[in-house]
Amino acid sequence: MYNLNIILKAMNAPLISVLAYIKPGCIHRYSLHRQITSYSSFGISQLSSLMECANIADKISRGKIGVGEANIGSIISKAFKDGFKWIGRPHYILESCIPVTIITLAAYLAEQKGELSYSSLSKNIKTILNATTTVDAIELYNALKALGYSDIVSKHDITIRKINTEDITLRDLLYILSEDFNGAKCIVDFGLLIKTSKNGIEYYNKTKDLNSTIVYVFAKIVESLKPNTWIHKMIAKAEREGLMMKKNGRRMLFAIDKEAFRRGVTTEDLIPTLISSTYVMLLVASELT
Repeated sequence: MYNLNIILKAMNAPLISVLAYIKPGCIHRYSLHRQITSYSSFGISQLSSLMECANIADKISRGKIGVGEANIGSIISKAFKDGFKWIGRPHYILESCIPVTIITLAAYLAEQKGELSYSSLSKNIKTILNATTTVDAIELYNALKALGYSDIVSKHDITIRKINTEDITLRDLLYILSEDFNGAKCIVDFGLLIKTSKNGIEYYNKTKDLNSTIVYVFAKIVESLKPNTWIHKMIAKAEREGLMMKKNGRRMLFAIDKEAFRRGVTTEDLIPTLISSTYVMLLVASELT
């Protein structure tokens, strides 16, 4: 029987990440988004896929199958479809199915060896991606086409024929999609998640405030993925004022969020990266469990 702790952390990561406030331009517990409930409870929709990751890891660790037989593309495809049913439409949060599924398999493989750490996660993610096949790529391709992402697939001229003739694996497809999907970007560049989660753990150890920590991690993700933009410059100013830990910082974040809404500026595309960073933090930091 596998340890449910990893699955529970994967399911809690969207809840913690979505509700954390104030994240300017992004959904949070006091924002005006009408789907706050379905977004914050998104992790529930992933239970079946997460359990499959645990089962597959167990089979791999006992030598019943190889990593290349994990059918990770099929599991991610199911995660996407289950998530779509939960929220009812395409949304950035669906992209989190990619990194969370892969990280979960990597975490269970690491736990089997008693070494759940940044290095073991990074090593296992690389092993999983390198072992993916064209069949895995086609599984994700079909899911994206079925769930309303045809424009992104078409943009890169991806077809089943091209996947087969050019031997495009899931790893290759994720590199292609990383131009448009932060959910793909943060798993092919796992170093970003290591950096932001380390920042978060260090911040939490200083503040002992989980909400403020997630807002801080969000600020660091904005810094990495939206450098030199208006929203980055404004959040950087709020960071110098202490973000959620100081009264002036909180006031600034509230004002930035309000102005972002007025301007139509969104940072919701960063939700998959934030969820993934939160998940990695929960996995490696015992003080957060």
